[in-house]
Amino acid sequence: MGRFNGATILITGATGGLGSGAAKAFAAEGARLVLSDLNETALADFAATLDAQTAILAGNIADEKLSEDLVKLAVEKFGRLDIAVNNAGIVHSFVRLPQVTSEEARRVVEVDLLGVFYAMKHQIPRMERQFRESGKGGVIVNIASVAGLSGAPKLSVYAAAKHGVVGLTRAAAVEYASKGIRINAVCPAHTRTAMVDGFVRFT
Repeated sequence: MGRFNGATILITGATGGLGSGAAKAFAAEGARLVLSDLNETALADFAATLDAQTAILAGNIADEKLSEDLVKLAVEKFGRLDIAVNNAGIVHSFVRLPQVTSEEARRVVEVDLLGVFYAMKHQIPRMERQFRESGKGGVIVNIASVAGLSGAPKLSVYAAAKHGVVGLTRAAAVEYASKGIRINAVCPAHTRTAMVDGFVRFT
């Protein structure tokens, strides 16, 4: 029996490097997975490779309705939501601040910061209800970045958004520590993924 046997785990950005790695690890430990990413075909193909019960829903995390629908899907398919990994994210061009277009900046904030806010906004009430009904709430893990802890030259807006994720996580963790919901952020350094390959050379 795996460590997460029977647990329902929601992962956004599920076909990317970190998201797919998390999904594979949780599947190997017996979890039931609710997976989301932008591309429905890629999402379905990836889910089919996993030895786990899965439910998928494609969409843009910058659209609040996706977060609402993902929680509903978890409950309808598996009865509860135990863990949420809010991983979906994007990065802007690797340039100095004045060269970042306003549209790029807006998209990064909408996905990387507001996307996490929308996710938590809908995940927390469900976990609160579970805690009231069963004494077992849930866990939320927000994927931030080392750029959310320090300055990141040529990644100004991305760094600002990830700082926001860290702040959001800290505030929510204090708010819900006594309500059965554990909330943390993970701040990876450069990890070889398709997104990072765009601006970091690995040797």
